[in-house]
Amino acid sequence: MRYLILVMLLAALLLAAGCTTAPPSNATATPTGTATVTAVYTAADRGRTVPLGLHQILSVRLPENPTTGFAWNASVTDGLVIVDTGYTPDAQASGMVGVGGTRNWTIRGDRAGTQRFSAVYARPWEPNLSADQFNLTVQVS
Repeated sequence: MRYLILVMLLAALLLAAGCTTAPPSNATATPTGTATVTAVYTAADRGRTVPLGLHQILSVRLPENPTTGFAWNASVTDGLVIVDTGYTPDAQASGMVGVGGTRNWTIRGDRAGTQRFSAVYARPWEPNLSADQFNLTVQVS
């Protein structure tokens, strides 16, 4: 009986530990230090073409709820660099779970020309479902 209780307690601890881990990052991040963000773009800017000075920084912020398994997977063309990415949960009532938040990317223009930031919002294990997409064309000059 004592071993059964010990096994049940161990299983409960392992399950609880699995529920508290943070979702994996979508990009390799390098801290931006003191770089100043010149513009912030959101879901309302989907499909737009925006200007960015060479070596200037922009930010893209999109709603995300990793507790559902959905996450943004972002990519950029060679002339842009994702220098930082992070997730900020929305404010929530005490004890409330499953609340979404905002995914933020900090992006630097490293090469002049037409560049592209693209992100797909999906569950990694459901690749065949149509997913939400966000695209931003960046004119770096």
